[in-house]
Amino acid sequence: MFAVKSKFHQSLWFAQKVSVWDLFRIVTYVAYKGDVKSVPFYFKKHKGNSCETDLTQEMEAIFNAMRRDTRKRIRRAEKEGCTVEIVEDLGEYVDFHNSFCQKKGLDLFMSSEKLQRYGKLLITKSMHNGVVLSMLATVLDEQDRLAVSLLSASRRFESEIDRNMIGWGNRLLRIKTLELLKQRGFSKYDWGGVCMDENDPRYSITDFKLSFGGVVIDSWILESPAYVICSKLRSFARRLFGRSHAE
Repeated sequence: MFAVKSKFHQSLWFAQKVSVWDLFRIVTYVAYKGDVKSVPFYFKKHKGNSCETDLTQEMEAIFNAMRRDTRKRIRRAEKEGCTVEIVEDLGEYVDFHNSFCQKKGLDLFMSSEKLQRYGKLLITKSMHNGVVLSMLATVLDEQDRLAVSLLSASRRFESEIDRNMIGWGNRLLRIKTLELLKQRGFSKYDWGGVCMDENDPRYSITDFKLSFGGVVIDSWILESPAYVICSKLRSFARRLFGRSHAE
């Protein structure tokens, strides 16, 4: 388990037990691993799905579980000379991520300070002829030997770079990251939330994750009473001030 703390809120990832004291704290449990039936009734529960890869398998088995077209693109990336490297500087990832968000029109800008809240990270990047194609930030739960995909970014919105090359390099990035995690003794890789509704626009991201052969699992988010109340107050304030500005 690891904790991500902000000024007023704390999220606990991969916890296997709920603290009764969290009744009075602004807390969420993300990807809760304990028995949901034993969670106190006053916690709000949300059931979703995630996708996991078992890193105790041999890399050959992990590779063979991937879709045929995914394996083909990984081999093409290697043939074209794409490489994967570890990024030591958080600032390098932040700049790349924020540039990606700006080009995609996303309001998901990151800072080194925000990234550091997640604790231990593994940041990797795919490259071709010295040009960065994509980056991936993975959170490491060293106590339970779990890793979870946190953020990813690529240059697919930049017309001067071959989009096929970006796609090939991005898939190479994923399997090489799995290989690095396996070498470091991690037992599971969580790809993050997946949306199983094929009619949902988010399903394209899910399809990408599932192409790597992971297993879909239930994933629970728990919200403390204090968190639920604060969320409702915040939503009410936004509607109230939004209405005031409109008038």
